[in-house]
Amino acid sequence: MHNFINKIYFLVAMYIVGFGEIFIKGQNKNFFERVLKTNIKKALKINENQLIDLHNRYLLLTENANNLKYVFGLSFYAKVIEVPFDKIHETALSLVKEESTFKVNFKRITKTYRPSQEVNMDV
Repeated sequence: MHNFINKIYFLVAMYIVGFGEIFIKGQNKNFFERVLKTNIKKALKINENQLIDLHNRYLLLTENANNLKYVFGLSFYAKVIEVPFDKIHETALSLVKEESTFKVNFKRITKTYRPSQEVNMDV
């Protein structure tokens, strides 16, 4: 899945979506998750390919996620920008100028560089 995401990160905006108490539903979890996915797709008018399941979160490939505030069961949503490693500092600086708040969450596929938390603090 990461290869698919890496090829599209400059083509479309992405949003990460977290959902709340869906996991305390027990045996009905799958039903509630299907309903939540359907509600997200209807609210944003997106298709199945634009909603990627990331285990406990969704990645949405869409330009506008304003209608997510009307979807019941979501605990948060945030715009995501995936950039190549050598562009992290440059992108972070441009975001500071454009956005009022942002978060850096560095995740490495290979463990050959500094620890992720150290890179987060550096940026």
